[in-house]
Amino acid sequence: MTDDQYIDRIRKYHARRKVIGVVGIVISLIVAVASYLGHQALQNSVDERLEARMFLAEGRLVEKSDISNIESLLDISHALGVRNGSLLAQSLTGAGVLCVFCIFYVFGGRKERLLLRYYDQATSNQ
Repeated sequence: MTDDQYIDRIRKYHARRKVIGVVGIVISLIVAVASYLGHQALQNSVDERLEARMFLAEGRLVEKSDISNIESLLDISHALGVRNGSLLAQSLTGAGVLCVFCIFYVFGGRKERLLLRYYDQATSNQ
């Protein structure tokens, strides 16, 4: 492989690097926003079910079966909340790691930039 072929390969790689990095940043932001909105929708659904059940029990004599139903509903709501929170944390962490990696991918490549700059200087002097 000649120097010109190697430099052309580095130029193509360096040009794609910025595009891939920007696309990755956009994807990570979309994942973060979608995860947050999905978490809020699921949490609102759980809260509405819990509130509806408590509302149905208001104003009447509470029986033992009602207490067990409310306790089981509270347990289910807690489990769903923990699961939703865990999934939110995992997806936001993944999106954050991807975003940081893509930022380094966009602004990195110092060796390639220096190689291209000095190669262009050397070939322009000839």
